[in-house]
Amino acid sequence: MNLITASEVINLSINQGNIDAELIKENIIKVAELENIKSFLTDDLYKKISDENKTGSFTGKNKELLDNYLKPSLAYFVKSKFILENGIRTTNSGSMVNESEVARSATRGERADQIEEAKLNGKTFLGEARKFIDDNKDDFPDFEIGESVKVGKLRGGIII
Repeated sequence: MNLITASEVINLSINQGNIDAELIKENIIKVAELENIKSFLTDDLYKKISDENKTGSFTGKNKELLDNYLKPSLAYFVKSKFILENGIRTTNSGSMVNESEVARSATRGERADQIEEAKLNGKTFLGEARKFIDDNKDDFPDFEIGESVKVGKLRGGIII
């Protein structure tokens, strides 16, 4: 079970447009989660929050961390992957850009800008998550103990 659903991704990160939740595949969510959330949290804390999310029973401030910081962050990281996946389809004929009779497709540059902005938004929420964890260290003893990928420096609310 992923930390976020496709419907939550849409509600938290898509400001306009009509997107079917079925278009956001579980594997896209899982890849974004593993690349960004698991690498941010320690392995121990990631496993703990994942397990608690599966059961719906949270300890300490884990639910607050998940709902207020990790889910919004993950939503934007999923959005960045979805923009690329949805804008260019792979078919038997090769890679195809979606076209519409009532709208024009975004240019490569416009898509790149959207993807970069979504990633920055995700990183901003991770920066806030780090502050939340630092302010509540007693509730997150697993954050420093686990075998995690190292978190970069925090500058201007963005993890570098």
